Order: sequence, then C-alpha cells, then structure tokens
Amino acid sequence: MDLDWIQKHRVKQQCADFIASIQTDQVCALASSYNSNRPCHIFAEPQTGSYNVCFFVEFDAQDGREEEESAPCQRWIARFPMPSVHDPVRKLKSEIATMKYVTQNTTIPIPSVHGYGFGGSDDSQNVTGLPFVLMDYIDGKKLCAVEIPKLPLETSQRFYRQLFDILTQLRRQEFPCIGALTLQDDQSDKPWILSDPPLTIDMNDQHVYNLCPKSVFTDRTFSTTVEYVYALYMLLSNRFYQQRNSVYDEEDAKDKIYALQQFKGMVFDWVKPEQNYGPFVLMHGDFRPSNVLIDDDHNILAIIDWEWSRTVPIQFFLPPTWFTGYDSNVVAKYTYNARYFLEFMKFRRAIKRPKGDPALEPLFHEWPLSISRDRGFFIANALHRFCDFEGIYWDGLHTDYLPIDTETVVNQYFKRPMTEPLLDVVKQKLEQLKEYQTELEASNLPTGKTTNPPESSMRGQLGGEEKASKLSTDLPNGAMRDQLSGEETSSKLPAAAQPEITGHRSEKEEMEQEHLKRQVPRPLRAQFSGWARRLFLCQSTPKVDQLA
Repeated sequence: MDLDWIQKHRVKQQCADFIASIQTDQVCALASSYNSNRPCHIFAEPQTGSYNVCFFVEFDAQDGREEEESAPCQRWIARFPMPSVHDPVRKLKSEIATMKYVTQNTTIPIPSVHGYGFGGSDDSQNVTGLPFVLMDYIDGKKLCAVEIPKLPLETSQRFYRQLFDILTQLRRQEFPCIGALTLQDDQSDKPWILSDPPLTIDMNDQHVYNLCPKSVFTDRTFSTTVEYVYALYMLLSNRFYQQRNSVYDEEDAKDKIYALQQFKGMVFDWVKPEQNYGPFVLMHGDFRPSNVLIDDDHNILAIIDWEWSRTVPIQFFLPPTWFTGYDSNVVAKYTYNARYFLEFMKFRRAIKRPKGDPALEPLFHEWPLSISRDRGFFIANALHRFCDFEGIYWDGLHTDYLPIDTETVVNQYFKRPMTEPLLDVVKQKLEQLKEYQTELEASNLPTGKTTNPPESSMRGQLGGEEKASKLSTDLPNGAMRDQLSGEETSSKLPAAAQPEITGHRSEKEEMEQEHLKRQVPRPLRAQFSGWARRLFLCQSTPKVDQLA
C-alpha cells in the first residue's frame, strides 16, 4: 500500500520543525552533565532515521591535557525520539529496559547507556526538556553495506557463528507472557518489568497516521499465542480499512480483501495448540542489517536500536530473511527462496551442532533446513511486517493453497452470496480513494508517486509475481520498510548482485514451471477445523466505519 502523502507531509514537517528546535549547545551541555561536566563538541552532522534524530558528541581532553595517542576519543550519541513516534516516553522506557536486561543476562554486544531522561518538570537535569538517551558511539559500519553471499567462506562462517550465538542467547530468554519490558524503580535489583503491551512499528505508525489502532489492539500484555495472533491480524486489517489510499482501483481492492480473508484462515490454522501458552521469548523488534554494526573483518561489534523489542511466541522467533539481501516478500518468490535456502544451508553448516547442550539445541530443532519453504515462516513474517503482506501472500502462501489462475479465483469468490458485504466494502474503499485523490490534488503536495494503478496488473497469474516485483522495486534503493513510516532500508543487493531471470518463456509458463518445483500444494480448505479458528473466526465482516 502506498502511504498517505497528506499525512506523510504533516509528519515530515513536524519532524523538521522538531529537529530545527534542538540547539547543539544544549545537547553538549546535556552530555557533559552525565560525564562529570566534561566539555564536549559535536563531531559529525546529525543523522535522522524514521523515528529518532542522533547527535554525535566527542569529549575534550580532561584538564586541558592532550589525550594519549593510543587512547581513543570518548564519543557518545545523544538520541531524541521525533514526532513520528506516538508515545516517545513509553518507547524510550522499553528500549532502555530491554538494553539493561540484555546487558545483565547475555553477552550480546550492545552500546552502553550513560544516561536518559523523559523531559518535563521531573527531569531537571535535562536542559533540552526532551526525552533522550545517551549511549556509546560505536565506530563500525552497517551490515547492509555487505553482500553476505559474496564473502569468503571462512569470513561468512565466522560471521554466522557470531550471529547464531546472539540469536541463541535471545532464544534462551523466556517469559510468562507476550509484551514489552519497561523500567521500574531504579533501586530495584531488577530495573525492568514485563508489564507493557508489545509496541510494534506498525502499531506506532498507525497511531501517528491517525488510523485508530487502539480500537483493535488493546493496551495489555497477552497470555496466549492466539490472542496475540488475533490482535496482529486485526491490526493488519485495520490498516487496509482505515487507510484511505490502501487500494488502487476496484480490482486491487478485491485482490486485497480476498487476500485478507484467506489469510485469516491460514493464520489460525497455523497456531500450534501445544505452544499456545508459551514459551514466549525475547525478540529484537527491528533486526535488520542496518542495525548490525561490524568491523572491517566482518566481526559483529554491536546490535543497536532495541526500541521495538518485545517477547513473542516461539513460532515468531525465526532466522533473519536478509541472508541474501532481500526481505521476506521477495524471499517468498521461488527464485529468491531457492537462493535463501542455499544461504541458510551455509548458515547451519557454519555452526557445529551442539551435543548435550539444552540451551543451544532448540534452534536446530525449531529452525530445520526446510524452514524457508514452510508456510509458517511466511505467515509469521507477514504478521510482523505488514509492508510485506501482499508479496508474501501471493507468492509464498496463495500458490501453495490454490495453484490456479488468480483472477479467476478472485472473481469467483466475489460471486458467492456470502461475499455481498465485501462488495459493499469495495465500494466504500473506492469512495475513500476518490476523496483522498481530490484532497491530494487540492494540496499540491509533491508526492513523487502516482495514486493510479500501475501499468501492469498488480497480481501475477499464479499469485503476485508482478505484485511482489512492484513492491520490491517501487521504493528507491530497494527500500522494504513499511511505507507508512517512510524508512528506507538497504536490504536489497546492488544491481550487480541481483539474480538474472531469463525471459525466454512467457510469464505464465515461468510461473507454472516454478510452481512445479515447490512442495506438493495443499488444497484450499473452505472450512478450517482448527481449534484456534473456532475461537476467533466467528467475527462478522467489518465495514470501514466499524473500525473507526
């Protein structure tokens, strides 16, 4: 879905005004107050992401003396949440609590936190008056600048062993419920407590862009996997129903409604009864290559940006999808999935299978070699990355359930009497789109995009080959981040590393040939008998105004 450019312009302007209001001398004074009033200066230009602005400070030599040549300069980052964050204090408390927990319970390398505050009258030491965190500056490069498959074998094996150790340590951290860590009394032996509801990027963005997510995602922790899955599915649906430009035209509206309805059955059929009450484990909420810092020898220096971390059901704790440089909606394509399969094989071979170590054994059992070809792999990624949902559904899920012409399937679906309420939803979405386009034209905003449908169909004949291609190439620099947030990631390989796809056969022949290589497709079941489905799938079809 393209983002709402009117709302995006509003948020972008708010962030620009916020950054301009921050005075660098106050940033330096704030950092000095947490380092024995040692003078400091800004040593690099501020950098902004989707949710924070970072200032880079370097402390001067103590007592006017020059630092020893062998001693590195002491450098910190002062980071401030921007207006693109719905609740900056809650986000900051969760991030700091998670970092404190990780530091005390693991050996995962992360930046040290030197100070933090939440602004307001109770934060007298904070001259900026803004929520902030001060942490170490890590002098490394981001993993997104590296093509992992092209690394020498010895280098990639060493990197994969370090990555596996980090993921294994996270897997060991089990909790009694699903939620987010937050701070409690600093005098306590445990400065963190698991009492906040899980805060996801998608939930934050829906708040910021006025999509009313609270009506479907309550402020509480979850005690079962089914509750959490249901909340995520409703949040995904809410984005479609509430976002005015979530469709291109009537055909696109029907495609997306059909995908959401079919996905609903798949999701609850996927939940395992034996794992409904746990285990729930700690997961980094934005574990992308840009949040992995490495040195020149490709050793992992630090994992950064823990702000969206939360505890999740074990079915959501999965290996990264970026081993080959692509996100899950692209990995869902057979051509790219095969490449991921080969790279994941290298990942497993790099680690010696643990013998008799109960702390390490689970990942080998939970992450079999065939995991990237299991539909659960894509269901979990779709629920945690709404921006990838369409590509994942049409390429990773739909063709496994119903490997026939997509257009025929969708048209037949909307001819059934039971889908008449959904046709009303199609009309409502088209009315929303018309109103949005009128407002957008009147605003004269430079969108850089079109709200018209693309020249070619958004779905491939067997299920989204064109659609997923559109999603993976529409954003500049291969951006895969949720378009609501506008964050671009470097998750796509440079052009020279992209796989070549021959064009000697027609698209339909190519897709049919790829499908034959898949596992035996599962039949589409009109009625799922799963226990989770019986609990939650009695919900009536929501109309647009019902989710407001």
